[in-house]
Amino acid sequence: MAALKPALFRSRLLAWYKKNGRHDLPWRKGGWDPYRILVSELMLQQTGVQTVVPYFHRFLKRFPTFKALSRAPQEKVLALWSGLGYYARARNLQKAAQTIVAEHGGRLPRTRAAVEDLSGVGPYTAGALLSFAYNQSEALVDGNVIRVLARVYGIRRNTKDPPVLKKIWDLARSLVPPDGARHFNSALMDLGATVCKPANPDCGACPLAAGCWANRNGRVSDLPVVGAEGPKKLLHFHAAIVEQGGRWLLRRRPPTGLYAGLWEFPGLEFKDSPPAAQVARFLRERFQAAPSSPRPLPALRHTLSHREIVVHPWRCKLEKAAGGHRWFPAKDIDRLAISSLTRRVWQQVRFHV
Repeated sequence: MAALKPALFRSRLLAWYKKNGRHDLPWRKGGWDPYRILVSELMLQQTGVQTVVPYFHRFLKRFPTFKALSRAPQEKVLALWSGLGYYARARNLQKAAQTIVAEHGGRLPRTRAAVEDLSGVGPYTAGALLSFAYNQSEALVDGNVIRVLARVYGIRRNTKDPPVLKKIWDLARSLVPPDGARHFNSALMDLGATVCKPANPDCGACPLAAGCWANRNGRVSDLPVVGAEGPKKLLHFHAAIVEQGGRWLLRRRPPTGLYAGLWEFPGLEFKDSPPAAQVARFLRERFQAAPSSPRPLPALRHTLSHREIVVHPWRCKLEKAAGGHRWFPAKDIDRLAISSLTRRVWQQVRFHV
């Protein structure tokens, strides 16, 4: 059987989407507002829909427009993002809003070049913004789209290889209709997210199953082909947990790098965790924090996309004033711009206090 023709691909997909699409997603309501779409697209980078929805609602309530976000203190933006992860997205979102206000009159630009100049916007996000906000005939390719196209069209090479990825982009562009890209791209992503899933896809519910190469050849579980990921980098973090008079000592992370600009318990990072006595000496030398016990509290393991972090929290007493740090009452810590990892450490500490 020949490969599914673009016109048939579109008609079957859109008929399915009309009945089964995720029309209730909040960023698809209200007339496909460009600001709401920009916020959602940056939140959805590396994060699933169900996790994003409550953050999206809270964010829009506090920062309802490009102007409001552009003028907000970054600390407030990061605090609302706290727990969502990949905090560079929050900084990029605010920078993009500032550019839109300063250079585009507070309106999302309509050209691909101008959109790709915005912080945090790459080829996929540019296609999403232009097709969703302005219904322009722009393609987008993410993991969902790659999976659908690789299976339907029998792409059996490593989809992370640049020539293969280019082929997928070209294929996606050939499928996007000249009119109605907004709904077509939404349908393609919804199909990948709800039917053509990575594991246990529901081929019986797929509108493209009859023309799908992988389905006809019993190869659905084999596609798409992706390169093996390398081992995650392991990092040990020994944190000094210091409390005085109901206030807790925290420091702000550097402005670049992992968890940039967020608050955390002061600590030291190691590739290989040294002996406990050596760690205790390092904490004294670096933070003037003397451990109250020869051993830390139970360790926490936290998994990120490319690394594993093992946190060892040490209850400590401060031997002298700590420069460059701040004291916070317990009731304020949950409202700070902190990572989900620091939040877990804080929960662990409160459990053992």
